Amino acid sequence: MTFSQNIGWIVIALAVTNLLPTPSSAAIMTFDDRNAFEAAVAGAPLMEDPFDNPIPGAEQITLDSGIVSTNAPVSVFLDDNSVVPFHDGGYYRNSVNNSTNELADTITWDFPMPIIGFGFGLSEAAPDGVEVTFDGGDGLESFLLHDINGDVSSSGFIGFVGFVADTAFETIVFSNDNVLSTDSFNIDDLVFAEGASSPVAVPLPTTLPLTLFGIGTLLLAMRNRQGGRSTSDSAGIK
Repeated sequence: MTFSQNIGWIVIALAVTNLLPTPSSAAIMTFDDRNAFEAAVAGAPLMEDPFDNPIPGAEQITLDSGIVSTNAPVSVFLDDNSVVPFHDGGYYRNSVNNSTNELADTITWDFPMPIIGFGFGLSEAAPDGVEVTFDGGDGLESFLLHDINGDVSSSGFIGFVGFVADTAFETIVFSNDNVLSTDSFNIDDLVFAEGASSPVAVPLPTTLPLTLFGIGTLLLAMRNRQGGRSTSDSAGIK
């Protein structure tokens, strides 16, 4: 095997190695900072809902952003599943139960389009209370909101909680992780990133030119070798 052929095979081997799949990161990333969340979904259209317009509580309401919020079983206790007016606009308010009273066990949000991420300012959620569940590509996963941002407190301090998934989804479900309590919570300044409803085009691998170079080197070496043999054969015929 000639030196050129050796180089060609080495180049191809390196290129193929780079093309092999590598272990993927987690399907869902969590964020406690809005700027970091928006950087992670950069390029995706963003929808926002500041909850400026009051919406009376009901079993099912449609938020200004187009999200349909549904309590199950039917429950409207005080300000449950509503947008409450406040001095700077308003906020979404609800409570989720995991005990024996008649409050909602789950709160389902159906987004108006497939999304790849969402986030909001959260307040008054107990440390062992509200969790959110959705399918971001690896099956259903649940997250305690307070675990993502421990700054959230029942005293009213607002902390950002955000999620980004590698697969678009349209539904999330709020529930209560504490079997002995009911947890009320407030959400403000909602943002969500529109996701692709169909697979996106996959760009050509960056190692493709390297692979073509290796193949070209091999073909050139083989051609030169064949040319050398033909010359030798011709020289041997008298």
